[in-house]
Order: sequence, then C-alpha cells, then structure tokens
Amino acid sequence: MSILLLINTLALFLLLNVYTEPLEQLANFDLALSIIAIIFMVIVFIFNIPLFFHLIKELILYSLTQAKKDK
Repeated sequence: MSILLLINTLALFLLLNVYTEPLEQLANFDLALSIIAIIFMVIVFIFNIPLFFHLIKELILYSLTQAKKDK
C-alpha cells in the first residue's frame, strides 16, 4: 500500500512539474514524463479499486458485528 502511495506521489509530482512549465517550453522529454506519470496514476487507480471494495466490506462487517454486540 505504501509503495502504491509512493508511486502515486511520484506521478503527481511529475505531472505538476510538467504542467507548471510554460507551454512553449514543453519538449518531448516533458511529454514523455507526463505520459509516464499518467500511466503510473492509472496503474495506482486500478490497484486501489480492490482495496477500496475491501475497505467497504470490512466496514460493513464491522458495523454488523457492532450491531450484534449492542443487542
């Protein structure tokens, strides 16, 4: 999980570094960096989908067990 967060942070940094430059200074290298950053972000998003559903499942199970304890 922390590796995914590190990759996502790196991708955001690369995107911010590329898109804060003036448009006339964008070179092919900057374009390649932005493409790599977008690919990283897509990979992280795809890996986060199952983690998100797992978190929702755990929250539902926790709330059900708490409801049983309250009775």
